[in-house]
Amino acid sequence: MGYYKTLPLAISLVWCIATTTAHASAPENSSVGSEAPTLARVFSLARERAPEVVVAKAGLEASRSVSVGARLSPLLNPYVEVISEHGRGVTRDVYVTAQVHTPIEIAGQRSRRVAEADAFIQWNTATLEHARAQVSGAAVRTYGEYLAWSARYETLTELLHSATTEAKVLLARRNAGDATERDAQLAEVERARIAVQVDEAMASRGTVQNELARLTGQSFAPPDQSRLFPEGDFKGAGVTHAPTAPAVLGAQAEARYHARQDERLERERIPPLSVIFQAGRGDFGEARLGAGLAWSLPVFRYNQGERAKAQAEGARARIAASTYQGSIALRLRSISEAIGQLRVAVERLDHEAIPAAAMATESAARMYLAGKTDLLSVVVARRDFYLLRMRRMEIAEHIWALVGDWVELTGKLP
Repeated sequence: MGYYKTLPLAISLVWCIATTTAHASAPENSSVGSEAPTLARVFSLARERAPEVVVAKAGLEASRSVSVGARLSPLLNPYVEVISEHGRGVTRDVYVTAQVHTPIEIAGQRSRRVAEADAFIQWNTATLEHARAQVSGAAVRTYGEYLAWSARYETLTELLHSATTEAKVLLARRNAGDATERDAQLAEVERARIAVQVDEAMASRGTVQNELARLTGQSFAPPDQSRLFPEGDFKGAGVTHAPTAPAVLGAQAEARYHARQDERLERERIPPLSVIFQAGRGDFGEARLGAGLAWSLPVFRYNQGERAKAQAEGARARIAASTYQGSIALRLRSISEAIGQLRVAVERLDHEAIPAAAMATESAARMYLAGKTDLLSVVVARRDFYLLRMRRMEIAEHIWALVGDWVELTGKLP
């Protein structure tokens, strides 16, 4: 093989090797937005703009309406009764009497109603925080997917450029009679395969981009890939964060609400005391005035069923809070251990597997140029090198998914 015949292929392969070891450049910005997302920005926007959070906010505002009725006066609506009689015997005059019954709560029912209303609002506040935690976790996972798919798209685009150049060079050499038909076809198959992966990566990146826009209410440009992996120390935090997890606080708030409800029902078993004022006209036209008291005796019915239900619901909520706390502590510990193991895998990739694959790719290219191997060896070596780089992005996406679970459980960024 002459020097001038091997020079184009040598240039192509050297360019391929250079692009595999270089840092990827920024992909095209096909997004409507111009701002690149950051983790803090995504977290902040999702907690306020996500549809689930907006609905939970509306529920909280609606729950505040219970305070209106709870804070009304202990005086209930008066009851007016007017009776008129006409005698048919000894007296034939008209007898008229009117009574006003005014029920008054005397057992402190109002304060119990206010406490129940406040507990109900606190429960809805905890529900809002739980919704925010769930949405924040989903936003963090989506942000991580956006990072990973952007990196995949950029890497595959880089590989496609390399494969396209190589296919063109081999096609030209085949036409010149200096390369086999098999090598030219193999290069074209490799180029087409990578082009399909580029299209798939673009579609997946667009899907994740739209989901991020749904959660944050803002469209973002492709993210900065200089920090592909999340930061933060996850060791030993499960015990610290589990008692204050939004799911635990929500169940505890529900338990307090049912406890206040039971207290209110316990007080309401004591009926209001009715004060009676009476005025009337006797048979002989004389004025009649009077007063009295009326009280319903709580002998047979005194909210037994309602209290039993409130107590049962309170017990259920307390059991849920305790169960959530234990489960979340175990889950956070599992997440911490998994992230630690995955970080070890990334270190092994960065310091062992990827450098070795780059050297193998370079060696295969040099051997091919020297006529000691075929093009398939170069293609396989280069494919292994890029598969390891892609595997690094898959691990990054996995770690981001675990961080999203962490945020969903704790409601906080690590």
